[in-house]
Amino acid sequence: MACKIVKLPKPAKIDFRLILLCPYIRALIAASFITFASQMVNKVLEQGSITECTLKNCLTFDARHRTQDSTQKEDKYTMKYSQQIGAILCLIVIGSCFIPWSYIPSLHATLTGMYTATTDFGKPGILHIAFSFMAFVLFLIPKLWSKRTNIFICAFNLAWAVKNYMLYSMCSAGDCQEKKTGIYIMLIASILMMIMSVLPKIEVNWEQSSKK
Repeated sequence: MACKIVKLPKPAKIDFRLILLCPYIRALIAASFITFASQMVNKVLEQGSITECTLKNCLTFDARHRTQDSTQKEDKYTMKYSQQIGAILCLIVIGSCFIPWSYIPSLHATLTGMYTATTDFGKPGILHIAFSFMAFVLFLIPKLWSKRTNIFICAFNLAWAVKNYMLYSMCSAGDCQEKKTGIYIMLIASILMMIMSVLPKIEVNWEQSSKK
């Protein structure tokens, strides 16, 4: 019996350009980049503060003097109420989802984060509310793990805000949307949330650091 050679079909090629067109993938990539950049900034600031203390031999003084000096420097050079401000900004983002973001003349419809008329925008405000609620809780928890987690949450919220700003600003078939106050409030508050998340007030135990 003659053997027949059967050719197997070639595996389909994956077009990565189509994957990047998905807004969720782009938001995830942007959030990852923002989180990585903020972590690098924190490391640079920590190394700078440690180097400054080493050059001034601040660890050779008495622990009580060091604590007083660090408290005075903290009041001058750190944002004492950054976490409270961040929590307030979370509430502002949630409130901005219910006020007008844009107006479409052809539809005579005013869009918000929770109402998009007959468009296919969905309800982008739902994710903003979810991210802002989680960030609100993390801003109020005085733990190191919460501050680190909050950077990622705020970064994802910022990436989603930029994506929504572009979505509510685009033109389709010559019909351009008119941006309203809500979209600017949402974007600016999201940016400030990201800034507050990388400026937490964390107490340093000078006795343990001197032992190291």
